[in-house]
Amino acid sequence: MDTNGWLGQLVEQGMHDSACLLGEFLLAPQGAAQRDAGAAWLPAPTCETYVLYADALVGRGEQRRALPYLHQALQCARTPRGRAPAGSAADGSAARPSLASECEIKLRIARCYVALNESRNALACLMGIPSSARNASATLLLARLLEASGNHRAAASAHKEVLRGTPIVLESAIALAQLGTPVREIFAIQPLLAHLPWLVQLLHAHSAEGLHDATRAHEAFGALGAHFEGSTHVLLHTARAALFRGHDDEALALFQRARDADGNLVDGMDVFARGLAKADRGAELGRLCRELLFIDRRRPEPWGAVATYWTMRGEHARALEHCERALSIDERHPFAHQLKGSLLASLARPEQAVYAYRKANAIRADLDSFIGLVNAYLHIEKCREALSVAREAVQRMPNSARAHALLGSALCAQPNAQDKTKRAFAKALALDPQCEEAVMAAVNLNAAERNYQGAIELLQPLLRKQRRDAIHSKLGDMHALKHDFTQALAHYHHALALNASLKSATDGLERVEGMIRAVQQGDERDDALHDAVANGLHDDESGGTSPPFYH
Repeated sequence: MDTNGWLGQLVEQGMHDSACLLGEFLLAPQGAAQRDAGAAWLPAPTCETYVLYADALVGRGEQRRALPYLHQALQCARTPRGRAPAGSAADGSAARPSLASECEIKLRIARCYVALNESRNALACLMGIPSSARNASATLLLARLLEASGNHRAAASAHKEVLRGTPIVLESAIALAQLGTPVREIFAIQPLLAHLPWLVQLLHAHSAEGLHDATRAHEAFGALGAHFEGSTHVLLHTARAALFRGHDDEALALFQRARDADGNLVDGMDVFARGLAKADRGAELGRLCRELLFIDRRRPEPWGAVATYWTMRGEHARALEHCERALSIDERHPFAHQLKGSLLASLARPEQAVYAYRKANAIRADLDSFIGLVNAYLHIEKCREALSVAREAVQRMPNSARAHALLGSALCAQPNAQDKTKRAFAKALALDPQCEEAVMAAVNLNAAERNYQGAIELLQPLLRKQRRDAIHSKLGDMHALKHDFTQALAHYHHALALNASLKSATDGLERVEGMIRAVQQGDERDDALHDAVANGLHDDESGGTSPPFYH
């Protein structure tokens, strides 16, 4: 009687409820009646029985319940009896692949821990498998967990091991490119990949992304998009590169194209949500949240999007609850840690914000994490730590204008560092004349030196690139300082038309109206007018959590 064969057939066909019911009888202890009769109705459970029953439970989403049975299978696999086949060749069990190896069982245990968001237990379980005994699936999962834990060198070694044995695992090839492995080295590990032109271009694009060279990544993914117009992978990564460069409008359009290509897409949608919030497109953001929750509540991205929605509404405590829910689903999700850091900073908990941003940076070092970490350190007046983080950002991203602007922002808090600050912002503008952070910083420096026309000339190209409320508001400030009140009023009204709740524009409008009244009354005092506007130049639109020049 091949009872394991029956159980395996039910599991294979996805009939998990029926498999669980059969498994309960197969694993039930022998009762007194059977012992008295001297013959068991069912054969004694084997290692394979425990594994198949655990598979049935996992199929029902009961990973926690499956774990004890997998640990029991592991004990059986370590005994001579457990290693014996469940049946003879006559009953067909010998024809099935063995499920009783320690590697297979530990892989199942690790997958259960991953599903339960217990990454450390999963990692410890996989590390317990000798490298010579690990199959490709176990090694790939190990590589993912090592990468998420910040152990990038070990993760790269594991991905290389996967790629040597299985050339079609594109995930490992892409991961290696993003971890900084040269593309030629990837081809040396697996030469077959070099014969696919589209894959060569894809790896070069991911290599640029891993090196934080947003310009090159943007161009490479854009070129791929001409060949794979409906590829959500290409669209999402092109959108991320556009965001990194500050091309927000283009990025939002690309995210929307990805959604149009696949209406049930969840990947990257929390980042899309943040972009919608930044553009003050609240109605679209609310609709996106509802659709994502309908698609899959078991992923972190929908809850990250909902947290972003409540952040936009100013309900930071409520947003933090949804952010925690995202992390309870996947503690390795970097966006959720970034958002948590931002929310904690908004709730005047900067020390906890530092920890959240450091966690995000350990999982995946990117500019948003560096910016958040610098902001948090500056908020608690740890200027030396902020400068150290900004320098690390420049070291990792030497071709990023925004990274150099971040360094300039950190240098602003240092004593006697005015020349270094100017050089940092000049480097940022040389790399990208339309880098918003660098432009805003240079505008403030020009304003401090009363070079208002120079500030306006820096802002105008940025306005042509994207008609954002903060840029109009800043132009209003500069025109007000020039006493060009007509232009100042026009820009403030433009800003409020785009974002009626923009405080800097509202305050600027009130100041200009007050200036006009003062001029009409013959009480124009240049120093007083300059101070009135200059006092508002560094107002923080995000609740006081960002350093100067970051909006």
